[in-house]
Amino acid sequence: MVTMGSMDRRTVIKAAAVAGVGAWAAPVIVDSMASPAAAASSCASIALTNTFTGALHGAGFHTTSTIAVSAAVPAGRLVTVVGVFGSTGGSPVLPSATDTKGNTYTLRANIPPTSTSLGLYILSSVITTALTSSDSITTTFTNTGNNSAASALVFSGASTFEAGNQNSGTGTAVTSNSVNTTDTCDVLVGVVAPPGNTTATFTAGPGFTTTGVVNGSLQGWLIPEYAFVTPAGSYAATGTFSGSVSWVAAVAAFK
Repeated sequence: MVTMGSMDRRTVIKAAAVAGVGAWAAPVIVDSMASPAAAASSCASIALTNTFTGALHGAGFHTTSTIAVSAAVPAGRLVTVVGVFGSTGGSPVLPSATDTKGNTYTLRANIPPTSTSLGLYILSSVITTALTSSDSITTTFTNTGNNSAASALVFSGASTFEAGNQNSGTGTAVTSNSVNTTDTCDVLVGVVAPPGNTTATFTAGPGFTTTGVVNGSLQGWLIPEYAFVTPAGSYAATGTFSGSVSWVAAVAAFK
């Protein structure tokens, strides 16, 4: 039997409609229910240890987004970086990341932007050099004149990438498409991005907890979520919007 936690976490987010590309809409967290249990006992070895949030870039052509590391991260931790950036007419560039200690990050899931749709990515590193509160992580992506946002989720007890997937669509039901896990315990790192001017509310899928939500303004919200899953099987990052929106979503599994 698949177990993904005892309760769903429901995070309701609204943005006021704004006029003009590049305008900002402040996020409002209306409701946040108790998060699910960390995992079944067989997943107790993996834990979320840090979330670094708030890498925002306003309108104006740019190719990078920087996340401030606000607490120490020991060597050997899994650092996952999720991000969204506005539509662009430029030639696509595969997203990449580096930090001020020189750790290497690998792309795990990616949706290239178009002239009318958002770009989305997940990168990860099992860092070999510890980070301090004075360090930062910088992502690089396709040149965009719109806004961008990024967050980092850090885990202990996971070190191996299993699989990644991504999807896009229009409607209320969101799915990243599924990945297959092979271990008795995996952590799924998911990310969802709707247009930034949506007034729809978002409910994370069963077993998922949202964290590090960032408002990327008119060009897209960034809604990271994670879940611990057991046993091995097929899983996806999921959620529901209260109204129909155009969305992009991705997931990466680690053991």
